[in-house]
Amino acid sequence: MGVICDGVDDDIRNRLKLISALDKYNRDCSNLTIIPTLDCNFRCTYCYEKDRIKPVYMTDETENALIEFIEQKSKGGKELRIQWFGGEPLLAYERIVSISRKINKLNINYESAIITNGYLLNLEKIELLKELKIDKIQITIDGMEETHNKRRPHLRDHKTYNTILNNIETLFDYTKSNNINIKLDIRINVDNQNKKEYSQSYKELKLRFPLAIVYPGIVKNDALTTDRCNNLSCAFSRKDTSEFYLEQYNTSAEVGLDYYPTWYGIAGCTATRFNDFVVGPQGEIYACWHNVGDDKMIMGNIHNGEVISNHILFTRFLEGIDPFENDKCKNCFYLPICGGGCPYDRILNKYYGQHIETCTMHKGKKTLEKMLEIHYEMKLKHKPENIGNITI
Repeated sequence: MGVICDGVDDDIRNRLKLISALDKYNRDCSNLTIIPTLDCNFRCTYCYEKDRIKPVYMTDETENALIEFIEQKSKGGKELRIQWFGGEPLLAYERIVSISRKINKLNINYESAIITNGYLLNLEKIELLKELKIDKIQITIDGMEETHNKRRPHLRDHKTYNTILNNIETLFDYTKSNNINIKLDIRINVDNQNKKEYSQSYKELKLRFPLAIVYPGIVKNDALTTDRCNNLSCAFSRKDTSEFYLEQYNTSAEVGLDYYPTWYGIAGCTATRFNDFVVGPQGEIYACWHNVGDDKMIMGNIHNGEVISNHILFTRFLEGIDPFENDKCKNCFYLPICGGGCPYDRILNKYYGQHIETCTMHKGKKTLEKMLEIHYEMKLKHKPENIGNITI
């Protein structure tokens, strides 16, 4: 219910486990992440896929197998949510169009979103968004122009900032004039190298694009940042993350940050849901976005009749890292709000000998208390009429 309370007894824990299981094994809806290519036109300094970028593109054969897979997944009126991801998915734009048009012919209930660097999001592509049922776009802008261009360079054009912002301008102009509802999330990946620019970048982006959702993406101190971040000197620890949030409020007041513990759903993310999959350009199946391009994390292939062939890995994600079975987690004050932390990090900790911090940034000496005070103050500021009855 989103209520913070003292302690969790066995009865409540058992109920939470049941709710988690029902959500995890729900077959009435499915989230499908499609990777049409592993290729990318950017070489971002912190990218966890950097060593996996390959000129591999989905073929007609794999596309046909994918359509059959989607048809099976959507039988009986089941809901389907598609996420286009990469690599850079717009490098395979024609494939996205082809797949989407075939899905449209299946006459199923589905929506889609795309995560793109935005460099190729020109008017020609924007005009087809409605037909492709893409109603949400995520684009990353990493600080002010000079910083962004250093962190997110194109293979040949090291000044990507203005091209992306001009494309966003075109997106909003077109959707407004054609009465199309597209949600745009602008993510600012934040670490110790650009954290001082976050508030300025946030304010300038919101000024230019007031309808966009602008928020920070924390570059965490985890296994994925190894050798990509000056030996992790730029990445945020849990303490760094909480200090960043508190500093932003103290110096900039409101810059798109949520201080109340975020509820992501008790079953976690795509990686820990039975009916959610990530499909690569060769039909390979992964549990998690972070696994894309990593051969040892492939769970199966849509070209195979059984689909899932690596049942050990499959069940590790579903059951092996259940926070309700972990002694540290199940007795923790922050479960279930935190969800146990990133499932992939928990996989690496339990089965691959890593020691990655998975706890929420709210965990720390008086950190939660400070965060809740800020949340309360922000509520008072925006809804002074609710002084006697704060709604959270």
